[in-house]
Parts: sequence; C-alpha cells; structure tokens
Amino acid sequence: MSAAGFLALVLASTACTGQGGSSVPLEARAASGISAAEVSDVPEDWDVREVAPGLLVYEGEVVSGEQPGWSVSVTAGQDWFRSRAEADGLASELIERGSPAVVTEILWPEVFAQAGQVLGWKVLLEERYPSRSAADAGAGVLAAEGWYPSVEWAGAEPYEDYQQARVALAVIDPAEFGGHAYATYGSGIDSASTVSEMAGEEGALLAVNGGFFVMNEEDGVPGTPAGAGVYGGRLESEATDGRAAVVMEGDGLSPSFVEISTKVTVSVGGLVHQTDGVNRVPGVRRNCVDPDRPTLVPLHDVTCLLDSELVLFTDAFRGSTPETDGTEAVVDATGKVVSLGTPGTRVPSGGYALQGKGEEALWLEEHARVGASFGVDVQVIGADGQELSVGPTTSIVNAGPRLLSGGRVSIDAEASGLVHPHDPRFAYGWVLRDNPRMAIGVDAHDRLLLLGASGRTPGESDGFGIDGIAELIRDLGAVEAVALDGGGSVSMVLDGEPVLVGVPGEGERKVGDAIVVRAG
Repeated sequence: MSAAGFLALVLASTACTGQGGSSVPLEARAASGISAAEVSDVPEDWDVREVAPGLLVYEGEVVSGEQPGWSVSVTAGQDWFRSRAEADGLASELIERGSPAVVTEILWPEVFAQAGQVLGWKVLLEERYPSRSAADAGAGVLAAEGWYPSVEWAGAEPYEDYQQARVALAVIDPAEFGGHAYATYGSGIDSASTVSEMAGEEGALLAVNGGFFVMNEEDGVPGTPAGAGVYGGRLESEATDGRAAVVMEGDGLSPSFVEISTKVTVSVGGLVHQTDGVNRVPGVRRNCVDPDRPTLVPLHDVTCLLDSELVLFTDAFRGSTPETDGTEAVVDATGKVVSLGTPGTRVPSGGYALQGKGEEALWLEEHARVGASFGVDVQVIGADGQELSVGPTTSIVNAGPRLLSGGRVSIDAEASGLVHPHDPRFAYGWVLRDNPRMAIGVDAHDRLLLLGASGRTPGESDGFGIDGIAELIRDLGAVEAVALDGGGSVSMVLDGEPVLVGVPGEGERKVGDAIVVRAG
C-alpha cells in the first residue's frame, strides 16, 4: 500500500466498543491539546475519543478494492512453493483436467531489502468461490482424484489488490499528557497474562501487547519473553542479538528503537564468567542462531537445543526454576551461595539462582561452593557497540522488524530472522500475508503512536502484511516505528476494556508483557 494509495482508500468508521471515555467531535480536538490540523493524517470519519488531555484513541476501518472470495491452491503433494517449471507443469495438468489454473509468482515488495527476489510460486484455480463451503466442495473433488488442494481466503493474500482491516490508533502527546508509559510482565516473568489483566494491575488508562514470548513448553517456559526484556531498570530476559527493541526512558512517552544485545557476567573468586541467558530453560533458546541451519542471524520462531549453557534466574521468576538434569546454585540477597544441587528451587527475594547444563554445570560445581560470594554485571549494548544507560525507569521490550527509519519504509526481513532458508513458507505466511498486527512509532511532533489491526476474520478484518502496517503507520504521521508481537497476541485495552483484539472470535490471548500508559 503506497502513501497515495492509503489516502485514496474507502474509509468506514466503526462504533467505539470500549467502556469509559466519550467520543469527541473532530472539531473539538483542540481541547486535548492536539489540534485537528496536527492530526490531519487521521481520516475524518474515524471515531475518536479523548481519554485524557493529550491522549486520543481512534477506531476505524480501512477498506480498498473488491472482496475476492475464496481460492483453491494446488500442490504436487510436497509444498505450494515450487520452481517455475514445476508450477507451470502442474498448472498444465490441471488445465487438461478441465480446471483452469494460473501460476502466481510471489515477489518481495519494493519496501523490503529483499525487493524483487522471488520467494516462490503458487498454482491457483482461476475460479473464485463466494463461500468457504463452496471452496471446500471444489477442493474435495480434486482431493478425491489424488490432488492436494488447499482452501484459502484470498482477501488475506499478498497477490490480491484488496484490503480490509479494523484498526485502533492511540496518539499520545508528551507535551500535554500528564502521565507515563512503561512495560510490565504482570505477576511474574514466568507466566502469561492478558493485556486487560496487566492494565488492571497497573491502573492503566491504556495498554497494548508487548513483544514476542514463549508460548509452548517445548520452546521453554511459557510466558517468558523471547527477546530483550527490561522492566523497572532490571534485565529479566536477554536480547535476541541484533533485533530491534523499544527503549523507554523517563516518562516513556518518547521511545527510541534500537538494535541491541545484552551481556550478563557473574564473578566469583576473581573469575568473571559469561552467562548465556536470563530466566529461561538452559539449553532451550528461542529465536536463535541455529547451528544446524545455514544462517548467521537469529531465526524468528525457531528453537535451538544446546548441550551446554549457564542461565541466571532472578526473583521475578516466581515459580520454581526448571527441573533439568543440570546443577543449580542459589544465591541470597547478600550475594552468598546458600545451596548447590539439583535444579527446581525458588529464587530468594533479592537474590538469584544460576543453573548450568553440560560443561557449565561442571563450572558451577567447581566454583559455586556454599558460602562463596558471587557478583552479577549486566550490560545492554547498542548497535554501535556502546553500552546503553539503564536506570530505574528504563523499560525495554523486544520487537521487530523495524518498519520506518527517518519517515521511510525500509524493512530487512532477513536481518530480522524472518527469512528461513529451509522454509520459504514462513516468510510468506508471517511477513507477506495479512495478519493481526501491532506497531509502535513516534511522529515528527514527538508524539507516541500505538497502532493495532485485527485480522483472520474473512469478510470483516484481515489485518495487514508487514509492509502494509508499516505504510499505514507512516501515512498516519510516524517517522520511526517497529512492529510488536502480532497475530492472536494483538490487544489494545482502554479503561479496562479491550477496544481491539487480534482475532475477534478468540478474545484476548495471554501474553508475556505489555506496554501500559498511566496518568500521573
């Protein structure tokens, strides 16, 4: 979606669904300190309410083109991404059968660093079906004959000139809003909560979902961040090296977006030793550089299993530490080792635990004797190699990919780990297809923008591709922006009630952390 294209969209307003606050006529926006002229990029027929002076929330719908209906793609039984020759051959076989088919080339759009590269090819029946049941029936006939059909809602596909998405936008002016924004992980770093629950615990006016997190036990501890997490100035999860993060300082209303790494070392008896992770299962690393695959960057949604690691657990880990086959040292608030033994203990208040696997377990057994004094040093390092200052008000939330730099959409999917060399379907489904999205940005007036879109609801809201949400937040005035977690994790809560969820039919998903906005 180009800038001109967005401004030419058919825009339909939707009713506000949250509780609390009241709709404010557009001509009355000046009462909030944000004048109508300053927010002229927002469509005039979106609903708007003034939550507090300097904090406006908009709800609307973006619609463009004609609904394309349901489509049926066909494979040769292996994958729907083929070489062009194989795709042409398959299409010819379908045509001979009496089922007209076309080959669709999937290219990276021009706003990506990978622009023009071919991701793959799809073979599609020419016929479009008006309903899912009609498409299922057509696909069933093919399946009975030994073909491998797949039914898809064409409206969410990147090759269609169609867009429909329900969106919510919060605009916060630091010069007018008497409050602050920060990140929270809820009741514990090792558990997930809904954004509504975290907003209620913090007494927040507004809250949105934060970064990526572990969802399944095979990938680690569910609810823990899958990337950098700093809350109240404390590092509770290590960074995914090189990935963008949202860094919030002071009142948090003017965040920066920085590619960061983290370094945590422990010292004992004059020795300094580097740890591998914070608050996660040793040997289980999410969003990692997989040694078994040909890549030098951390792959998104990939879990690596490693033979030897040392992991630090803080007292933000409220449950018992993971019961692994390694060794665990428990350190009290004074820095003294109080026990050394089998993993699976509670972290003492103000203290921490060190859990080792493989060779790192042997290192712990040698150096973490009961009574020994341990020290911990934490560094957050920017892309320039310089250490970032982290204070009591610092919040850092993992994010990615970067969407805007200097007002220009420029996305490097590969550097963000979104291109899996072994599986081109990942980038197609995660990056290019329409999905629920959440983005955070700042505009030229230093205002904070939080933009969410629901999706995966055919005929009502599809969401956006990564390029689409980038172009939309740019067209709404942002000059810098990154993506937060998307899909079913998307949630925007206002006055304790969701005004937007990622997949409306599923309700709020429990997530790892949230960005909350409080008054005062």
